[in-house]
Amino acid sequence: MAAWWLDLADLVFDSRERAYRLYLSRDDRRGAARMAVWLGWDCWAFRGESAIANGWLSRARRLLEGEPACYERAWLEMREAAFRLLEESDVERALILAAEGIRLAEEAKEPDLEVLGRSIQGLTLVVSGSITEGMRCLDEANTAVTSGEIADLVVTGLTSCYLIAACERVRDYERAAEWCERLKAFSSMWGLRPLFAVCRTQYASLCIWRGSWLQADQELCAAKEELSASRPAMAGDASVRLGELRRRQGRLAEARALFEGCLPAGASQLGLATIALDSADPKSAVEYAERYLRQTPAQSRLDRAPGLEVLLRGLVDLGELGLAHEAMAELSDVALRTGTLALRAAAEMAGGYIALAEKQNQVARRHFEDCLDAYMAAGTPFEQGRARVLLAKALMVLGERQSAIDQARSAIHLFADLNAELESTRARAVLLWV
Repeated sequence: MAAWWLDLADLVFDSRERAYRLYLSRDDRRGAARMAVWLGWDCWAFRGESAIANGWLSRARRLLEGEPACYERAWLEMREAAFRLLEESDVERALILAAEGIRLAEEAKEPDLEVLGRSIQGLTLVVSGSITEGMRCLDEANTAVTSGEIADLVVTGLTSCYLIAACERVRDYERAAEWCERLKAFSSMWGLRPLFAVCRTQYASLCIWRGSWLQADQELCAAKEELSASRPAMAGDASVRLGELRRRQGRLAEARALFEGCLPAGASQLGLATIALDSADPKSAVEYAERYLRQTPAQSRLDRAPGLEVLLRGLVDLGELGLAHEAMAELSDVALRTGTLALRAAAEMAGGYIALAEKQNQVARRHFEDCLDAYMAAGTPFEQGRARVLLAKALMVLGERQSAIDQARSAIHLFADLNAELESTRARAVLLWV
């Protein structure tokens, strides 16, 4: 465990594998199964070896056959639930495993694992679109953490990370920021390097949304370096997030290289789709977005939302308005179920794109105004700038010249503060059309 916390991968595998064999030699099936579960997780986290991780988890399940409710059985269900959700997007299987893990933890009187199970269950429910129920589970689990009920530092870290991941998916950035700050401080105080690196990547995404791009850059570069050195299989997440920052900065070549280096991960395909839109290549954008959505099952409603946004924009640019309306219907359903400002704003922006293409200019104006209001309330300057540019276009078509100029100038100021050169150029172009 000391080696695990210090990211000494070779020592982790050597010591756990030796322990596994020693437990087996003593006919201690629970001890061997406990090591097998850890080795499954380590193979995934340190090396990205999903097949070998599956093998260790299956071995642990075999070893625990016939055992009564105990720590090891609950631990197996928790870790496999997270694996099925995060690696395979299998929501239904993850829910079954999490529920069984909670039952076993309760029966075995393992309160730490019961809390972990509720946090995994909560994240899975959120991903499936059951936002209220899922956040309730996550709130309960993290209350147990902050009240000092949890002794296991691994459970503490995972429970907090699952809450932040859920907040990211529903785009509840203020809530996630509070938890990120708490977890960063906790990880720093205890010297928990792996949790600190992962938390930095999550925190950086919040900084991107809030317009603190210099801080996001520093956090992501540091996290990418740390994870590449210690847990290379987990470094891809930091690379993709850094790619998104570079894209927003207008550094498209760097962004493309970062995304391509993480293929075939779905998030990297989504990044490439957005770059295609930035490069006036809607056909490629649609192809990448469709590829992303094929990999994201219908049950993972929240994970589909960003893909639907990009797909819709590409379809509108290609004149495929019927298909754009289909994407709009699914995106609107996700936004309605979620209810957060940022997702509601995304749906309004999508509705505005379609209305503008259909020359329903007053409808487009209302969509973009509502979108802007929601992004202002959510405190996301880059998105506010984009909404203002679109609103300026709608106002220009309606003949409201001065209002269009005002919106375009406001967007230029927002993008200038962020050093978002590409978007600044687009905003200035609107002034030339007025």
